[in-house]
Amino acid sequence: GRFERIGHRITGKRTGNASSRGSSWEFVHVCIDDASRIAFSQILPDEKKESAIAFLKAAVAYYASLGVTIARVMTDNGSCYRSKAFAKACRDLGLKHVRTRPYTPKTNGKAERFIQTALREWAYAI
Repeated sequence: GRFERIGHRITGKRTGNASSRGSSWEFVHVCIDDASRIAFSQILPDEKKESAIAFLKAAVAYYASLGVTIARVMTDNGSCYRSKAFAKACRDLGLKHVRTRPYTPKTNGKAERFIQTALREWAYAI
């Protein structure tokens, strides 16, 4: 199909006190369709492999509802993506998993730009 690859990225605060005044850090998980640039994102409590796998399954279901077939998923080199569980989830979903080169964010540029724009716009909403 027209959809060949999604870029998947997580952003969020990784250090500091996670429960200051009853609040906690949250992580934005993002997928971008490489062809149409349709985005899917969720705010999740962490960046653990279980969350990444659940997000991947939700993203695949979302794009399937649009009639989009995913062949490959590109992620950064976070530990959740290097896990055997994430590799198995990709295999189970029939996806080829490709990781970006370390310290080369431009490789996953669409997801990086989406996050940059979203953070800028969210700053205005607060």
